Amino acid sequence: MSKESKAKENWDKIRSSVAKIRHALIPDQKLRVDSVRVHLENDLYLQEITSGKQIVCDVEYQMLFMTPEELEKCKLHYDNGALKNAKGEVADTAGMQSKMMDDGQAFVMSKDGDLYVGTHTGELNRSRKNLSHASFLGGRPAEMAGMIGINDKGKIVEIRDISGHYRPEALDMYRGIKALEKTMPGVFDKQCRIYFLQTLKTFTIQAFLKDMEKEVAPGQSKYDMLRAERITKDNAALSKLTKSTSPTATPRSQSRTSSPTLDR
Repeated sequence: MSKESKAKENWDKIRSSVAKIRHALIPDQKLRVDSVRVHLENDLYLQEITSGKQIVCDVEYQMLFMTPEELEKCKLHYDNGALKNAKGEVADTAGMQSKMMDDGQAFVMSKDGDLYVGTHTGELNRSRKNLSHASFLGGRPAEMAGMIGINDKGKIVEIRDISGHYRPEALDMYRGIKALEKTMPGVFDKQCRIYFLQTLKTFTIQAFLKDMEKEVAPGQSKYDMLRAERITKDNAALSKLTKSTSPTATPRSQSRTSSPTLDR
């Protein structure tokens, strides 16, 4: 049996265990609604997290899942309005490159408010374990995720909503930014901007917050409206999953990417 055939056979075995971990990863609706989370609509990412592997163009790649020690090395620390790395140095991302962003890194903010960063180029390599946004928390729900730029003063100068596993939406970025403003005052540069991949729109942080807080109906902000829409979608997704008898994953293929590149 070829390595490619063996990989496919192993992948099929993994599919049967996906249903068992759905609720373990995302146990209650409030956590699903008020978190960035692995999407329930398609089993692909759950399969990857369950197996620790990705299959792209029939080739198997190992995923990195961090140990507590590795995670601690990626943790950022707040110090009087600035972010510092595990070595106590200013967490400057200048010169670093992560997928679709120069001078930036991939980041995940946990539900406990901790920030973790890592270099995520999107390039897959069979000789090592590959970092994705799921590497930090093992795919568990997070406050927000994406790409982040930090200047030489330890201030956040840019945030992007780019994460294939978590696929954060505007309400997730709003919730995470508000949490950082509360727990890490002064951490955002005055000119900090946020970029949204799906809409190709860019805002200053303050303009974005103002837009999300504007009233769109009596007593209802834009954030409230988007959250209500998510609850409706979540109910529909759960209903569909309950009726489903088999996984619905679609393997990554050449049509999705022209080269072995992570959709993260």
